[in-house]
Amino acid sequence: MKLQWVLGRRHLLSRRSKMLSMVSGITVLGVAFGVMSLLVTLAVINGFQSEYERSVLAFNAHLVVMSGEGEINTDKVNEALEKSGVMSAMKGSTPFLYQEGLAIKGQQVRGLAIKIVDLTSYWMYSDLAHQSLRQDLSGLWVGSALLKDMDGDSDTLKIRLPDIEAGNEVPFRTIPIVGSFASGMYDYDSSFVLMDQQIAKDVLAHKQGSNGMEIWLHDPHQAAELSKDLSEHLAFPYSVLTWRDLNANLFGALQLERLVFSLIMGALILVASFNISGTLTMRILERRGDIAILRAMGARWSQIRSLFFLQGLVLGWTGCLLGLALGLGLLEFIERYKPFKLAAEIYFIEYVPAQWNPMHVVIAIGVTTVFAWLASRVALLRLRKLSIVQALGEI
Repeated sequence: MKLQWVLGRRHLLSRRSKMLSMVSGITVLGVAFGVMSLLVTLAVINGFQSEYERSVLAFNAHLVVMSGEGEINTDKVNEALEKSGVMSAMKGSTPFLYQEGLAIKGQQVRGLAIKIVDLTSYWMYSDLAHQSLRQDLSGLWVGSALLKDMDGDSDTLKIRLPDIEAGNEVPFRTIPIVGSFASGMYDYDSSFVLMDQQIAKDVLAHKQGSNGMEIWLHDPHQAAELSKDLSEHLAFPYSVLTWRDLNANLFGALQLERLVFSLIMGALILVASFNISGTLTMRILERRGDIAILRAMGARWSQIRSLFFLQGLVLGWTGCLLGLALGLGLLEFIERYKPFKLAAEIYFIEYVPAQWNPMHVVIAIGVTTVFAWLASRVALLRLRKLSIVQALGEI
């Protein structure tokens, strides 16, 4: 190692000023809190997306075929499934009917979304968590939040479906509640009731056929590709929707929130990183005599710039590592103890989720490194204005 490097490390990296050390500490803390905020933000939004995806996939099928003219022709849909590449990728399918109705339980009357489906097939293909409340399963399956909201000791539900064909008013019928389901999303668990097709025919005398068909795939993430293939074999009035299409507004809002909050947290790291520029500028001014000596001894400007540049990166990386440690610790606390409760009727879930992955760490390190590099380059502009003759005269 050359003599100027030895002297440079000794003089430039030593600490003479307590004020400068304090400023360096504040800079590291600023970067650390910025990195922690970015990591926690990405993990929380990722947690929301994962929870929503899990709940949506638990309740909804991966592909849904709908008819714009009422009832679907199941034979025609099955023929299209055989011609397309969906058949080899699907676990199964079942026709369904969405119907709005009224229900009475205890002293409450409320509107419901009633899903009439072949429950034997539905439970076979769906991942929806459910629990039976009696041995005889000839009845209704009610969302867990709905069951909790509607007070009363009765184990039955008075329900009425409109007679669409006749336009007549159908009386309320009392149907036993045989079980409950929980998707994890309040919107589903508080508004939906599952009813077997045979129950709808026998108890409610409901004659309307199915207005859609649900298709479950082995891999839900193939839904977008397979929907295009199936759409080519189904002409108007049929349309094919994926589970993401059914919840496009929800997932679109999450993507927008991820972008906005990432930009805000990135700006926070940028502001904190430019404290590195101020710290290095103060260090250059404090060490201008030592810089002049090194130049007089033959040290090149590139060597001196490298020393200060390395200090800037070290400040940034130190803050980044500290921020990652704080962020991962906070995320572990959030995941384990779930301390932050949410209003389920507003946010659809009951607590703040957090799910980080290694890519979040890579993003935080990359952003910090780039900003620390920029801040260090800005500070090194001060070296160009440094007068060696004047600095030697001040020693």
